[in-house]
Amino acid sequence: MSTTTAADPSASGATPSQHHGEALVVAWQHPVERSIRPIGLLRHDHGVYSFRYIEEARTVGDFRPLLGFEDLDREYRSEHLFPIFAQRAMDARRPDYAGYVRDLGLDPETATPWEQITRSEGRRHGDVLQLFPVPQVRSGRVRCAFFVHGIRHMPNNEPQLGDRVFPVTPGAIEDAITHLSSGDPLELMAEPSNTRNPDAVVVLAHDVPLGYVPDLLAHDLTRLMARTSVRASVVRVNAPDAPGHQRLLAQVAADGVGDFQFFQDARWNELGGPAQ
Repeated sequence: MSTTTAADPSASGATPSQHHGEALVVAWQHPVERSIRPIGLLRHDHGVYSFRYIEEARTVGDFRPLLGFEDLDREYRSEHLFPIFAQRAMDARRPDYAGYVRDLGLDPETATPWEQITRSEGRRHGDVLQLFPVPQVRSGRVRCAFFVHGIRHMPNNEPQLGDRVFPVTPGAIEDAITHLSSGDPLELMAEPSNTRNPDAVVVLAHDVPLGYVPDLLAHDLTRLMARTSVRASVVRVNAPDAPGHQRLLAQVAADGVGDFQFFQDARWNELGGPAQ
């Protein structure tokens, strides 16, 4: 059974990287505008799951608290993954389980529900929630895996990167992805002219724009790219019949990042206070 506990008042205002354990950003997509905004943080630390809203949740238009998490100013804790998130992992008894988990780049024999939702972004058809792992900086090094976003929309975008416009066709994207293998390098280029997201970062292979770094990561990745060399590479290429948002699994990595941390501005401050 999930239990609710009072948050530690001393932790109020903390940002994601100031905690130990693993953390996922919980983001909400507006059902009409389709904008995606972070609204909370889901954590897994020493066998305990917890959820807190962040300051951004107070400013998201039309957002209503999630089922089971009605109070924005409390911390929720449980020894089990909360149902609203657990239902986003596939049941191991399903006949398509092994193939699904392999497409996530995980081992079907060992993958946990937490690992599934971390890698899959917790997506469900017609749903408004998405999950994204908080990149961890350890000993001055950062690694973060993600599925490349917006592949099917890229032919309509014609991104302008530097002083060049990159028109691209679906066939060119498919051909480029098909010829990729695990470990192959990818390119990252900022697209400040992007009207939807000025922090957009395009993922390219052999000069072909394939898609985008997830928006939740783009701002801080741009900051990191201005500070040090960031490498990108292929983790896994899934078959053409895989869902479009799970076609290409990539990774970014950087060393010598010093005290750099992700998600540090005020909107990420965690809410919390005494139980009511």
